Amino acid sequence: MRLFQAGLAAACLQFTAVLFATLIVYVATRQGLIGPLSSQARSDPGSLLASVLPLLTWAYILTAVGVALTDDRFVASTAMQIRQASRHMNPATPDLAAKFLMVQLCLSAIGFVMVAFHQPPGLLIETCRYVGCSWAASILWPGMMSIGVASFGANARAARNALLHDR
Repeated sequence: MRLFQAGLAAACLQFTAVLFATLIVYVATRQGLIGPLSSQARSDPGSLLASVLPLLTWAYILTAVGVALTDDRFVASTAMQIRQASRHMNPATPDLAAKFLMVQLCLSAIGFVMVAFHQPPGLLIETCRYVGCSWAASILWPGMMSIGVASFGANARAARNALLHDR
């Protein structure tokens, strides 16, 4: 668990950022500051948020990248743990495991970015429809993927910092 502290902290921070971004965009759209909407769309929260979905998705992803690129005590602590674990795994090449981990985490974060711009999976759509908020799937999906970007990106940053500290 200590190897992924940075990711957990980043995921919590990104979750908060997603909530705030959604609230800010919702209020701005409702007030007519963003996007031309009909009066009928302004009364339906689903139509309101769906009309600005590309803006929300970009806001989620950009904040996630910002969270992932932020150094904090969790990143420093995780970097130290990754550095120690990498040394124990292969003393002959102490940074090999950290390099592999960094590459895998970076690829995962990039994958989350790409998936965030696709349609939500059918199960999520059906679950939201069952609950009565069919519009929520298109908002939840990029938000959840941005949390993955922040989490895996922060851990990749910690692995990178572990490698840089060895030099």
